[in-house]
Amino acid sequence: MRRFAVVANRRFVLEEMLAQNCNIISVGIIAGSHLDSTQHSLDLEDLDVRVISSHQELQNWLNNVKPDTVLSNGCPYILNQSILRQYECINIHPSVLPDLRGIDPVIGSILFQRPLGATCHWMDEGVDTGDIIAQVSIPVTDDIDVRDAYQMSFLAECQVFSLALDRDFRAERSQSMTGTEIYFSRRPSDFRISFTEDPRHIVAKSKAFANKRCGCLFRCSDKLYKFYEAKIISNPYICSHVSSHPELHVAMSFEDIIIFRLGSTILRFSGIKCVDGVEASITIGMLLSAC
Repeated sequence: MRRFAVVANRRFVLEEMLAQNCNIISVGIIAGSHLDSTQHSLDLEDLDVRVISSHQELQNWLNNVKPDTVLSNGCPYILNQSILRQYECINIHPSVLPDLRGIDPVIGSILFQRPLGATCHWMDEGVDTGDIIAQVSIPVTDDIDVRDAYQMSFLAECQVFSLALDRDFRAERSQSMTGTEIYFSRRPSDFRISFTEDPRHIVAKSKAFANKRCGCLFRCSDKLYKFYEAKIISNPYICSHVSSHPELHVAMSFEDIIIFRLGSTILRFSGIKCVDGVEASITIGMLLSAC
């Protein structure tokens, strides 16, 4: 039976492996990760568990435990040639490779309206480029945001591991490039609103950065604000009222919501919070500006 060393930053594939009685000889938990904060709720007492906080610690750990197969699920450290030569190395990546390589493929799937999913693949000297063992694809629909997308990707990762295990990890095909693939790792500019963008892209941004740790940023009267949802409003009564106001001037403000005009489009931001340290309300007539 294949002897696994699992290095991960999230718990879901590890839980699936435990449920399927895989021969896990050691678990490397990425320091400060979701798995690090929730490991106490998993039944890991009989396993060798290490917390990994550097590439060197990863290398030392693998040299000590000497597995047959390294299974990576959210490992931030690129496995070097020495590791790739010594061990079978498999990765589970939360996208439909070869599309959406990079650190933040789930966010990218919402931002660019690309399919969600997961891929189990052999690791080679490239980044997310090895032969595909199994893959699950999930369509992106208008009724989800990144919070839903993360949960679906976690389910897909478990599903794709089970499919790969059933195949005994035999490669199904190599990755074929078409030139339309995206490599996405988020940058601070990605969640800043410039108001020169297409309103539909602003809505997509709000969905892509809707989780509590992020949100999108804009300025109003020289103060910085964060919001978590954007909608295009089509109600004729609201549109008629807001259209009488100048562009980018707040036409309606209530609770944590503002409504304003961007070109001919009426936009509604909600979940607004001031992030400049002093709480400040947005009132009717205030001018919105780029972040």
